[in-house]
Amino acid sequence: MSSLSGNTIASSYPSLLRLDNFTGSSPSNLVQVVDGLGNRTPMYISGTKVRFRDTLEVESGTDIKFTGSTIDITNANIDFTLTNTTGITKNFAVKDAGGRQQAIDGFISFSGGTGIEVTEDVSTGTFTFTSTGGDNHKVFIGSGITTTEGKALYWNGTDWSQSPTSSNAYNKLIGIAAGTNTLTDGVYISGLVTLAAQTGYTAGALYLPASVGAFSETPDYTAGNAQRGIGHSLGSLGIILNPDIYYIINNGNTSFITTNDDEVLITNDGFALSYE
Repeated sequence: MSSLSGNTIASSYPSLLRLDNFTGSSPSNLVQVVDGLGNRTPMYISGTKVRFRDTLEVESGTDIKFTGSTIDITNANIDFTLTNTTGITKNFAVKDAGGRQQAIDGFISFSGGTGIEVTEDVSTGTFTFTSTGGDNHKVFIGSGITTTEGKALYWNGTDWSQSPTSSNAYNKLIGIAAGTNTLTDGVYISGLVTLAAQTGYTAGALYLPASVGAFSETPDYTAGNAQRGIGHSLGSLGIILNPDIYYIINNGNTSFITTNDDEVLITNDGFALSYE
C-alpha cells in the first residue's frame, strides 16, 4: 500500500484494521473487525459472510442489489423508509424462480409516514407504497426566501412575498411554500397540497383573505379589494390549489370581473366594457 510507504509499524498500526484475535487465513466463523488499538467496529467478517452490528448506511444515489436466490430476515423489526416518493408507487413483493409473486411466509407489516399510503395485496404478498401528495406543480424560482412550510405566498414580480391578501395579490401568482426555503424546497403553484397547514379548512371554496393570515372560506367584499378564488378545500385531506385567472373588483355598487392584466371583462349589470 503506497500510503504506508516510509511509515514504521509503530507509527501506522493504530489506523490499520484487523480481525480480532484471529491468526488464520480464512475464518469460518464471524470475527469482529478492530483497529490497531483494539477499538471495535460494527463489522464482522468470515470466509463466507459480512455482518453489520449497527446501521448500514449506503451513499445517496447508490443502488443495493441482491443477486442471491434467498433473502432471509429473521428475528428483526425492520423499518423501511421511503423518501422523495411524490407521484411514485413502489412495490415490495416475494417472487419465485419463475418471477411469479408468492404469498409471504410469516408476518410483514409496513406503515406509511407523512404523505405515504401503504396498501397490501395478501394474495400476492405485494405491498404498494403510494404518495398521497397527489399531482401538483412545484417551481424553484426566486432568491430563496426563508418561510414556513405550508405558508401562502405570492409572486411580487421579482421574488416571492409572504401573506397574500385580496388587496396585494389579487392579480399575482399564488403559491404555497413546500418547505422553509422557497428556492431549495420549492413552491406549489397548483394541484393537491396536503401539508398540515392546509388541512384545517371546511370543505368548500377558498379565497384570498382580506387581511394577513390563512386563506378565507368567504370572499372579501370590502370596497377597493378583490374577490378571487384560489382553490377548493378537501377538509382534512388538504386543498386543491387552482387560483382563478379572473377576479372581481369591489367598487361601491358596481363590481368588475377583471383579468390578471386588469382588463375589465364585465360589470355586475351584465354589460361587457371591453373584451379582446
